[in-house]
Amino acid sequence: MPEEQDNMPTPEAEEEVVAPPAVAPEELDAAHESLATALRVCFVILKVIIFFMVVGYVLSGFYIVQQDQVAIALRFGKVTRGAEGTVRGPGMHLNWPPPIGEIVRISTRVREIEVNTFWPQVSEREREEAAGDVKRGDEEFRKREVDRAYEGAENAYFMSGDLIEVREAAKGEVRKDAAPNLLQARFIVRYTVSKGSALDYFHNVKDEATEKALVKQCLEAAVVRAAAGYGVFDMLKDKPGAFRADVRAALGEALDQVRSGIDVQEINMAGPIAPKSVAGAFQDVLAAEMERSSLPQAARADMTSKLRGVAGEVGEDLGKAILELWDLEDKFAAEDYQQLDVEESGATRADAETVQRTPEKEREAALAKQRAKIDELYAKASGEVEELIQQAETTRRRTRERARGLSERLAQLKATYKGQQEFLENERLKAVAKLLRYAEEKYFIVEKASGERVIRIDISRHPDAVKREVKQTR
Repeated sequence: MPEEQDNMPTPEAEEEVVAPPAVAPEELDAAHESLATALRVCFVILKVIIFFMVVGYVLSGFYIVQQDQVAIALRFGKVTRGAEGTVRGPGMHLNWPPPIGEIVRISTRVREIEVNTFWPQVSEREREEAAGDVKRGDEEFRKREVDRAYEGAENAYFMSGDLIEVREAAKGEVRKDAAPNLLQARFIVRYTVSKGSALDYFHNVKDEATEKALVKQCLEAAVVRAAAGYGVFDMLKDKPGAFRADVRAALGEALDQVRSGIDVQEINMAGPIAPKSVAGAFQDVLAAEMERSSLPQAARADMTSKLRGVAGEVGEDLGKAILELWDLEDKFAAEDYQQLDVEESGATRADAETVQRTPEKEREAALAKQRAKIDELYAKASGEVEELIQQAETTRRRTRERARGLSERLAQLKATYKGQQEFLENERLKAVAKLLRYAEEKYFIVEKASGERVIRIDISRHPDAVKREVKQTR
């Protein structure tokens, strides 16, 4: 025990504790008051800041819609209805700020998209040749224009709706089979979104990428659909404008069916053109078609010009009236031939009665009416026909007077040589010989054993004999 006590540490002297200085009560009250004042000021400033933040937050709900825009206001993701309706027009509007509210702006300006799905892809050499064909601008500009024209070309085709007639010999029937041709074209679509269709656009389209993809796909379907109703030469030459109008109508219908809200304004078209591999053959056929169509027009123009020159202002009507008369005569003649064929074929009476034949009285009335119309137009005719009619009248009058003079002379000769039949016969034979001077051989038999007087003439039909006789008479 004593040893343990010896090992225990000896207690050191206790440390001295220094007491804080005493603070006067007046100084403590001043510090509390200063702290309270600072807290009050900070609280006021905080309230002002919060007030301005609330006011700024509320004012952030005001938004402006530009002239080429419409807006749709959302509240918690749902479309809200305002004083103007669900779609706001240009101007200033108020809506709940985010995250409570949201504003979706939709452009109403006219957009343009090029669809080169059916446009041919070309090689670099062909691009350079096409750039050389452009007459305006420098070489860099021409090259850029050509590159733009062929940018994105997919080299696809659409088919025409051509039909050909196929005759089935076994059945004796004629049926029509499809014979489509391949064509290519480039389309530029101009479209917009109106205020009335903006809600459909918001629900079904939403963004620009979807919008362009939708227009492109609908246009491709519209081209294929419209081309099926046209022949290849209708689209190439005769009716390209009608084809473009049908494409626009089909595109608008397709966009309306999906309620896209897109209104098609205009479609411009380059082409259609034939594929490069057969372009030369198409050009040859088109040239032949144009020549074939131009010839009848030229003939009609020439006919009209000649008719007007011959008969004046009524020349064209006179020509039509004459053609109508000929058509009537051909119609009646065809009816007669048809009835004759039926009768000669040994058909029954019932079968013969089925032949449509115009009665004689109706024929005569129709022909008389048409001839009267022609005579009326002849009376109004001027120009060459008037001169021809006068010449014909003069010739007719001279012929009648000459015939009358010859008749009177013949009567005098007959009275003078009444008992001299041989003289009269010789005179008659001279007249006949004069009329038939172009006959190669002539045999005159005055009297046969039976006492009958006959003239037999062998006339050569070979034109050389006539020519030889004419030369001899000259």
